[in-house]
Formats: sequence, structure tokens, C-alpha cells
Amino acid sequence: MRILFLFTIIVTFLGMDLVTGQEKSKTIQTTNERELKIYKGNSQINIFFEYCDGKDTKNCNVQVIVFDLRGIVKILENKNELGEIKIQENGVLVNKENGTSSLVSLAGIQSDFFNTEEFKSTVREVFFR
Repeated sequence: MRILFLFTIIVTFLGMDLVTGQEKSKTIQTTNERELKIYKGNSQINIFFEYCDGKDTKNCNVQVIVFDLRGIVKILENKNELGEIKIQENGVLVNKENGTSSLVSLAGIQSDFFNTEEFKSTVREVFFR
């Protein structure tokens, strides 16, 4: 009876982990009214960004870029550096004066621009939950 009870508890916790794993994502709207999906990797130290190619506004060729802890720290910095911020082995974060930002993959594919503060808030929420 004890074994059955322990088995039930273990299965319940594992099941909850799988269910909550699906909840580790958020979506924000870009300036072109397209979606930028942000989700946390299973390793707990990576964030994935799924976005449409910003140069092709008629079609949505989905791109995925991964930022590790270096990239996450750079995104969440309180400094508001403008221009291209290269993040070693992650990609580029482009900040504009008007409060928008964009991501550029290592292959050079740039996302649509999005609200920088909303982006930082969402990254913080996804990464730290």
C-alpha cells in the first residue's frame, strides 16, 4: 500500500512538471502585428525566441534564436544602449531610440521590432517563473 501511495505521488509530481513545462512561454506583439514567442528551454538556462523574418512581411518564415545566460543578462541590463549589441554566440539585440528592439540571429535574420520594456518584462517573467 505504501509503495502504491509513493508511486502515485511521484507520478503526480512528474505529471505536474510536464504540464507546467508547457506554460513556460509567452507571446508579445511586434510593431507589424505579428507574434514573437518567448519560451524557456528544458535546461533552465536558455530562452528561445520564435519570430517571423522581419524582411518578409507578407509571409511568416518562422525563425528560432536561442539566448543563453549571457544573452539573458544582456537583455535584462538596465543600461539602455542604442544600436546593435552583439552577444557572443547568441546573436544581436538592436535597440532604437523610439523604445523598440529587434533580434538578429547569427545567420543575420532579423525579427520585427517590438516594445523593449514589454520584451524585457516578458523575458523576466518567462525565465524566472
